Amino acid sequence: MLHILSDKKRRHFYEGQTGSVATVLFEDDIENGMMHGFTENYVRVAAKYDPILINELKSVCLTRVNNAGLMEAKEVESEVLHHFQK
Repeated sequence: MLHILSDKKRRHFYEGQTGSVATVLFEDDIENGMMHGFTENYVRVAAKYDPILINELKSVCLTRVNNAGLMEAKEVESEVLHHFQK
């Protein structure tokens, strides 16, 4: 029962992050062509695998929560990042 509540609260928090730009530390964790990492506020992120990003900080746009309950992300263009840093 508490696990269900926890999952719902996490999903609600993740959905509130959709559309924002965050810094992610990517791990050496690959599953189905996706790599994983965490934002500075502990949102678990999945992104297309890129070995250059392992153990690196990367600014990404958080796009949506997937069926596995992970936030999907895409690379941020430099002009978009500049807009968010103002």
